[in-house]
Amino acid sequence: MFWKNVSIALISILYTGTFASFIQTPIPPSFNKNFFQDTNADGKMDRIVFQFLGGITQEYIDGMIDSIVVVWIDSSSQRTSFTILPSSLKIDSSYNRLVSYDLSENEPTQSYLTSLNEFIYGDYGTAVLYQGNGEAIPISMKDQMAPVIQETFFKSYRGQGSDTLIITFSEPSFENQNCGFIVEYKSIDENVFEWQYSSFYWNVLHRKAFFILDQEFSSKETMTPRDSIRIKANCIMDSSKNQNPESTPFVALKGSYPLEIYTVNKATFIENNQLKNRPAFELEFLPFASNYPNDTAIGVGVDIGGQEFETVIREELRLRYPSLEIGKDEKIDLSKIKIVTKMSVFTSLGTYVASDEASFKGSDSRLENQGKRVFFRWNFLSDEGRFVQTGVYLVDVDVRISYNGHAVYQTKDKENRMQSWGVLRR
Repeated sequence: MFWKNVSIALISILYTGTFASFIQTPIPPSFNKNFFQDTNADGKMDRIVFQFLGGITQEYIDGMIDSIVVVWIDSSSQRTSFTILPSSLKIDSSYNRLVSYDLSENEPTQSYLTSLNEFIYGDYGTAVLYQGNGEAIPISMKDQMAPVIQETFFKSYRGQGSDTLIITFSEPSFENQNCGFIVEYKSIDENVFEWQYSSFYWNVLHRKAFFILDQEFSSKETMTPRDSIRIKANCIMDSSKNQNPESTPFVALKGSYPLEIYTVNKATFIENNQLKNRPAFELEFLPFASNYPNDTAIGVGVDIGGQEFETVIREELRLRYPSLEIGKDEKIDLSKIKIVTKMSVFTSLGTYVASDEASFKGSDSRLENQGKRVFFRWNFLSDEGRFVQTGVYLVDVDVRISYNGHAVYQTKDKENRMQSWGVLRR
């Protein structure tokens, strides 16, 4: 009787507490509900979700799972494996069959890899669960990552031609037919707009979409390479029907456009000593959004610096000087960019009034490494420092931009340099 009671006690101990995990029945993972995810839609896998065929407890994870080994592609495009320990697994609070693992932000995983079908990487996207008893169970993994924008290029003509936008996606993609216009952009002042293009089509592999905005609908107020874009939520999907989420971030819009010279055809000034003591011409570096020139400040404005400006320089060099063999992504040396602005003012009868020239490099510290509206202001003064009278003045505007001695822009190449400016003196 004594030994019978001891046996019952031992059995009771084995089935409770620390020893219970050794005799639990293994719960296998699902065959088709285990996923790689990209939770912040940045094009990098950052979460792995496993669904088991039964409820999971922390006790089960600690006692029955030794590790999970996953094969993925690292940031150097090499196959790599990493081990998930039980302590890193998290049970879903609302459904205890779901267990997930979140990769750290510093995990060196491949960018723009949202598919399990990139054959250039070989065999990846696999997972093996190792149980505490040493048994290895392969886990069937699936892709639950939506396509993301990998690259953009926008050729804007600012109303002078048909604008074109090329978007390259991280994997073959397809539009949602119920979405209508699928592109939206955020302007430099943080306002979001729908971009209403004329047409678009895919390349053969469905990784590039080509959007066209016909010249008749194009204007200076439409999207520019200074903006950022994204695809509207649920409007793009991959072959597995994974659609881009509401959290899809905006990405920088690369591109180029014709350099534009900003002027006004009339302005009013009030004669005062402060203005009289200034030089006839001044060069100012202002924020891009500055409203200069305007009806009280006359002169020549041009946007210099920033990513889109560098793209303009690169594209002009590639177009004008193919022998230089400038690559489409080649870095532009700002110190080699020279900008020269010259103004010569005459009365309507051709009498000389004033002139000056200003020059600076693309690396000028006043551009603050981000670009500025450069405003070459005329202060309504003659070379002798006298205020001009009310009337119409002829102004020869000459803006020249070169890169390492190679001309990439000159006003006379684009338009009539001689302009008429009306001046009202008060």
